[in-house]
Amino acid sequence: MREAPSQARHIVDAGTFRPHSDDLVSRDPLGYPGYRDSLRRAAEGAGSDESVVTGAATVGGHDVELALFNFGFMGGSMGEVAGERLARALERAAERRVPFVLRTETGGARMQEGMRSLVQMPKVVAARLTIARAHQPVIALFGHPTTGGVLASLASLADIALAEQGATIGFAGPRVAEQVTGRPLPPGSHTASFALEHGLVEDVVSPESVRPRLHEALAAL
Repeated sequence: MREAPSQARHIVDAGTFRPHSDDLVSRDPLGYPGYRDSLRRAAEGAGSDESVVTGAATVGGHDVELALFNFGFMGGSMGEVAGERLARALERAAERRVPFVLRTETGGARMQEGMRSLVQMPKVVAARLTIARAHQPVIALFGHPTTGGVLASLASLADIALAEQGATIGFAGPRVAEQVTGRPLPPGSHTASFALEHGLVEDVVSPESVRPRLHEALAAL
């Protein structure tokens, strides 16, 4: 066991996080200019080898498989390694027959990897079907921000979705949405409260209420 990453300390029971290790390493499939240097700087700045970390833990005494995005690593983007880690974590949850808890903090797909990044969306959707067949729930906690391909794929398929206070939520970010539509967005658009009002999430939670709410959901399910 070890101390959970900062993104999980308000989620899991203290001292229960057990990270999964693997030999996955992000590469440069397109020879994208400067990408290798960006990966190195991201690892140094985020203190993590990738945008997604997975592990086993307990929440309110309930065993779960946990996946955490880290926005500090290239905007929490989902590339080939991140997608594979999510898929493996979902499959482990199905095999262990425990719930899967996801905390997002992402700008979406990692375009420096081209189609290898985009194909992660159907990959994680397929893995999500695996846990559905095992009759185990998926609970998502939308952190700041939660946008792009991660929201459009795995996050949107959660059985229960909660949003953290202050989170920006939406497929395209507010500035991109205004540029595409050519008009101002509605007041409060892309906020956690807007997502709640429009049925995208079940509740908006403060940091201190995250673990109790997750515990309630896990106990009910």
